[in-house]
Amino acid sequence: MGLKQFKLEDYRFEILQQGQAALIATASGTFDRVTQDADLQMVVQATVAQLLAIAPPPGVDLTSGTVEFRTRVAGKNDQQTITGQLALTELTGGFGGTRLNRFGVALDFDAVVAGNMFELRKASGAIRESERVGGRIEADGKLDLAPATPTGQIVVKLVDFNQDGKADLITVDNN
Repeated sequence: MGLKQFKLEDYRFEILQQGQAALIATASGTFDRVTQDADLQMVVQATVAQLLAIAPPPGVDLTSGTVEFRTRVAGKNDQQTITGQLALTELTGGFGGTRLNRFGVALDFDAVVAGNMFELRKASGAIRESERVGGRIEADGKLDLAPATPTGQIVVKLVDFNQDGKADLITVDNN
């Protein structure tokens, strides 16, 4: 009859650079083929300088910083709920003409996919440089993924941005 339930106890994937962890991904979860219920947790952690040492992009000189992405995907009855956090911390160095000193972004998100509809119920977070808050980001909205070109609206709000929010990272092309 085949496998009806699947359980991923502990998955771990690592990329090392000179014996140091550049990226670590871990996951665990369950899936029931009969009910289509699923529950997956995943964590990805990266050390920016170690990762960039493997394949350094031109013009990028980042000497420190970490990235951590945590998510949970739970599915039941043709609906998947996706929640998690994304954190970029202590990013120091530069690229192009932009210098960063302990720059960070922390975001929490909560979304649902049901059939062809994607709903970003909430994404919110803060941008920092050193210990100073440079602004907040808030987003929500819905997309219909059925057409060849998805339709809908995602609204992104930048709140209380100041010089610590690195507004020079955000550019608008009016052409």
